[in-house]
Amino acid sequence: MKEILILFLRLGLTAFGGPAVHLAMMRDEVVRRRKWFTDGEFLDMVGLTGLIPGPNSTEMAMHVGLVRRGWKGLLTAGLAFIVPAATITLVLAMSYIAYGMLPDVASILAGLRWALVPIVLVALAGLASSIAFRPEMIVVAMASALAAILGMDEVFVLLCAGGIGTVAGLIRIRMNEVATTGALLWFFLKTGSVLYGSGYVLVAYLDGGLVRERGWLTARQLADAVAVGQFTPGPVLSTATFVGYLVDGLPGAVVSTLAIFAPSFVFVGLLGLMRRYLASSQVMRTFLDAVNAASLGLMVSACWTLARTAYHDTFGVLVGAVAFVVLWRWKVNPVWVMLAGAVLSFIGT
Repeated sequence: MKEILILFLRLGLTAFGGPAVHLAMMRDEVVRRRKWFTDGEFLDMVGLTGLIPGPNSTEMAMHVGLVRRGWKGLLTAGLAFIVPAATITLVLAMSYIAYGMLPDVASILAGLRWALVPIVLVALAGLASSIAFRPEMIVVAMASALAAILGMDEVFVLLCAGGIGTVAGLIRIRMNEVATTGALLWFFLKTGSVLYGSGYVLVAYLDGGLVRERGWLTARQLADAVAVGQFTPGPVLSTATFVGYLVDGLPGAVVSTLAIFAPSFVFVGLLGLMRRYLASSQVMRTFLDAVNAASLGLMVSACWTLARTAYHDTFGVLVGAVAFVVLWRWKVNPVWVMLAGAVLSFIGT
């Protein structure tokens, strides 16, 4: 409590220049020097104080005291900040009555003003660093400054800014939801555009892009998605539909499905026009051979990822080994092998 008393007595005696300078000096003391608050916390207090009637900088002093030491802190900080100014003003009033004039302090005040702007600018720079300066926040800050310069009521400006910020935040939340769909669109368009080899190479892309890089799927979810793509009829790339739904619901499923297959329609159309050239080009042939070889390597990596997720006990490893032999030796339809695996797993548990 003593520290609060001394601090705000000193500020009450030295904080010339009006509310902006008062706040700048308070910030220097309670944020930079004493570390009582972060810039973000201090700025929140400034914003809230600006919404209530009364002298903002004085109320800010009270607010600091309240947060630090409760109601006693509020009274101590408020009185400590007010009393020096009130006392000095009283002395000047008495002098005016006695001598009929105020002391000539114009030159002193001029010198003080030289320092006031830098003080406020430093405080502004520090406080600005605590704001998430998205484009809309920069616009709000500039518009608020212009409105205040033009004489608009400060409380009205604060309330309008708060309303605009709220609307912008809601829009941003919605945009983030759309951005997820957009990110899925871009990811699967890109994947569909560069996916060489069989559809199973998709697993490697999904593992790298959606599991490891973005964290949209767990390894278990990826394994389940691949299983669904394997179990259902049609292209294995329909796994993208499952993945899209997991990430972003129905919109994600639709977008992912369209995006993964759209490049194929374009490429096949172009391929028909270029077929003769490709067939006669040894350079293109070796290029595609190398790409296919690399695709096999990616499949090995994907297989390893799936294996780590799938096999947790000896029974599972045994089922996997038998499944491999059956598929390799007798060319059994993978659907039946998967059904058998599901039944054995159900029985085993």
